[in-house]
Amino acid sequence: MSLVFDAALVAALARELDARLRDARLRALRWDRPGRALSLLFREGTLRFGLHPEAGTVAWHDPAEPTAGDRPLAARVRRVEALADDRVLRVSLLRARGSPPAVDLVVEWITKRWTAAVTEGPDRVVRQLLLEMEGERAPRTGHPWLPPAASTRAGIADDLSWERWRELLLARTPPERRRALLDGVAWTSALNAGALLGSAGTG
Repeated sequence: MSLVFDAALVAALARELDARLRDARLRALRWDRPGRALSLLFREGTLRFGLHPEAGTVAWHDPAEPTAGDRPLAARVRRVEALADDRVLRVSLLRARGSPPAVDLVVEWITKRWTAAVTEGPDRVVRQLLLEMEGERAPRTGHPWLPPAASTRAGIADDLSWERWRELLLARTPPERRRALLDGVAWTSALNAGALLGSAGTG
């Protein structure tokens, strides 16, 4: 069964991977374009992202030896982070040798356009892509990777006060409350709206 990714899940995944992989040594990247998957070959194990919308997975496997078809990348993980209130994960790496030293692996789970890209340098120039795309903000090899527009939903950095919750939701009908929640409150999605609203979303 495919995982459904929302901002809250991606943020939790970033925290878990940062705790597990901080300072881990990467050996190579394994691109499976027909299968829309990407594996990161660490000394300690293999992190695999399945990036087909009908087969979305994140899994940790036993270590695998790099093969001739893999892209060598000797680097250390500096941090793993998620963009605030979005479905984008970034693994920041520091090359053991070579230039530019800064390399990022960016994984996106936005609508059905799931993909991954390797970027280099402070401008995050795309050097390798799992999947070529069309349309606005589609990543292009040789061009800077462009993040999605920053979320403007309330509660990204601070807790919402009870007064703010009431202002957003109280005067609305249950269907309107759900839409106001999804449109206006950070870290909410169709996955958690029902739990957050409870009976106030159906009464």
